[in-house]
Amino acid sequence: MKAKLLFNESLAYWKAEVKYLKSEVKYTKTGFEPLIETIIRNDKIGIIVWTDKPQGVIIHQKEAAESYDKFFQLMWKTATS
Repeated sequence: MKAKLLFNESLAYWKAEVKYLKSEVKYTKTGFEPLIETIIRNDKIGIIVWTDKPQGVIIHQKEAAESYDKFFQLMWKTATS
């Protein structure tokens, strides 16, 4: 599956670009360790909070998905390859 993956710089050792060859991978600057994974697909948003007992939620709303996508595109433009 093709995807754009954005990781914190501290996870560069994980080599996502090698594991997901069909994906574009970029990294954000170190400064915090996010515990949240966000997946945007069409009109749905999946949010996973990676704690000792992971929690997740799915939001099924077109306007919310479009807003998250715009935010992701902004983050993508400022990240490094």
